[in-house]
Amino acid sequence: MVSTFDPARAVRLDFPRGAALASDDERLVLLPAAALIELTLEAPAELRVTLGKALGASLGARVAKRLGGSDGATKATLEGFLNELAGEVAAAGLGTLGLERWGRALVVTVGNPAVEDDAFLAGLVGAALATATGKDTHAVHLANADGQAKLLVASRGTAERVRGFVADGVSFGAILEKLHGGAA
Repeated sequence: MVSTFDPARAVRLDFPRGAALASDDERLVLLPAAALIELTLEAPAELRVTLGKALGASLGARVAKRLGGSDGATKATLEGFLNELAGEVAAAGLGTLGLERWGRALVVTVGNPAVEDDAFLAGLVGAALATATGKDTHAVHLANADGQAKLLVASRGTAERVRGFVADGVSFGAILEKLHGGAA
């Protein structure tokens, strides 16, 4: 798949109208990351997830549109899809996106995140994937390592199980082992 993300057209400034626009003409608001960070510091977890989901859904919708809808997004190669979504995340100034495979588990990494908040990042990644693919996809923050947040991509049921493991203090490696049928 050839990338259709065009960084030169990702964000346009329309000075006469006083507007910033995304590639699909969605109105954007450019604000300092410090303002978003301050909001996440003051907001309860549910609101941080909601904010992340709203941003992620917007990014995922643009990816789906470029790829021909959710069918096109699910038929794209994993690398091609990730390239499209990573471009949107970078253009929004939210960080860099990567992917790690741990057996059958997919872990999305967010490097240099503008907002280092587990709930916000889980909402962002989960909603971006769900909106782009049309699937009930969720993300669960597992760890921070090497300057990157690591989020498991999972179904609703698996995400709930993993949230329980995280709440119980189970390590990243042990969670992946449990998901692959290791220790119960």
